[in-house]
Amino acid sequence: MGFPEDHLIPLVDEGLGNSAYLVDLGDGRALAVDASRDLRALRTAAERRGLTVAHAADTHLHADFLSGAVQLGHDHGASILASVAGGRAFDHQGLADGDEVDLGGLTAGGRS
Repeated sequence: MGFPEDHLIPLVDEGLGNSAYLVDLGDGRALAVDASRDLRALRTAAERRGLTVAHAADTHLHADFLSGAVQLGHDHGASILASVAGGRAFDHQGLADGDEVDLGGLTAGGRS
């Protein structure tokens, strides 16, 4: 099964130069990837498409990136997916190389 190109929604943060995405999982749920702390663009994109953010994946390990993942977990009950190598102090599912998470037909693999 191929991944429909229109299910990947780029979110541009002009101020930070951060690449963030909203992934439509095809069942009314979405995966937020590297959501910035300012969640307005992400929330607007999800609302326009009738999506609920069910998962938030953080791929950044550096301390200079302020993630919106914890806020998405708090506000939407999103599960947070992040590298186990990051040693994060917040509740999340730690992923290592080769780990997979079933996102309802889309599988995400972890890299540390």
